[in-house]
Amino acid sequence: MRIEVMTPFYYVALSLIALYLEIRAYQILRGKNPGLRIFLAVLIALSMGLYPYLMMLGVTHPWPNAHEALSVIGVFFSTAAFFSVFLLILDVIWLISFIITRLFRGRRCGIRMPLKLYGGLLALCAVLAVWGGWNVKTDPPVKNVAVTVPRLPADLDGLKIVQLTDIHVSPLYEKERFTDLVKKVNAQNPDFIFITGDIADGTPQSRRAIMPFLHDLKAKIGVVMIPGNHDYYVDYTAWRHYYKSIGVPFLENGHVEFRKGDDVITVVGMTDRSGIQYGYPGPDIEKATFGADASNALRIGLIHRPEDAAKWADPRWGLDLLLAGHTHGGQIFIMYPSVWLQNHGYVRGLYHVGNIPFYVSPGIGSWSGTPTRIGAPTEITLLTLHSPEKTH
Repeated sequence: MRIEVMTPFYYVALSLIALYLEIRAYQILRGKNPGLRIFLAVLIALSMGLYPYLMMLGVTHPWPNAHEALSVIGVFFSTAAFFSVFLLILDVIWLISFIITRLFRGRRCGIRMPLKLYGGLLALCAVLAVWGGWNVKTDPPVKNVAVTVPRLPADLDGLKIVQLTDIHVSPLYEKERFTDLVKKVNAQNPDFIFITGDIADGTPQSRRAIMPFLHDLKAKIGVVMIPGNHDYYVDYTAWRHYYKSIGVPFLENGHVEFRKGDDVITVVGMTDRSGIQYGYPGPDIEKATFGADASNALRIGLIHRPEDAAKWADPRWGLDLLLAGHTHGGQIFIMYPSVWLQNHGYVRGLYHVGNIPFYVSPGIGSWSGTPTRIGAPTEITLLTLHSPEKTH
């Protein structure tokens, strides 16, 4: 069984951040109480090391109350991470000032930051960490989105779809969160429920007590799931067996057809490219659409990553609506530009790729490696489809 919840890059990055913080803390406190320097060095090491260790323990072994410990330790972890970012920004500003001063004035830069300001910055980072942790744990609200689908027949006007994505069932979350999620979703009385990947972080054994919530999701026509990149990281073979065993279509470059009255609704679902490195097929829309009813009244495409939307929206594949997740809406405001670039400008909300409506949901959960969300609220997406015949 291959387990890779946190990639080697993640651990290397954390090690470098911890080393950077240790060096900067020593510089900031130079000449101060040696005991304070030692205490801070130990605190930094624990903040950056203990959280990922306990998280890995939680994703591989049943740990009923893990969310309580991880919520507290996660605040220290996030505080250290935020502090490193702000320190790095200050250091870059200092370096630029140093270069300019040396080049044009021929003397050293005299910028110094008082210790109290460092303390204030650390306090700000702690507030951000608590706020971000609270956002991760808060139950997602329902967001209503009206979508006009160009080819939608008038008799399918008002079709309701709940999109759930990036659920990330992990040690960060208690069982009650998912009980409440089921109640909120089922209360919408949707025609469809689509889960667009990143369902769980951890082994099936460690998440066994929580996963039955999937059985309780009810839709008038059907529930469909696809994998996301995180679904491949821990024992994907066991997970796909579990998902198929609960009787919900789990699409891997395939499609499933439903009927509503005389109308055929085709749902096309693709794998994620992360599967390739684990020996599973990457996304293949030609295979996914092969044999699909060409006369279908509505064809919906489910993908995890939004980055290749233009490829999937090619008219050859006949999609009328495309849904994706993966981005977490940017996760943290300072990451938004990076997420925007990586996903070709698709971060959250309703877009149009050619003539096809394309919705990117920010999801309802958070990857366990970054236990914070700021400026990127979660949502249960409720899409109501409308026909042009009804809207004009």
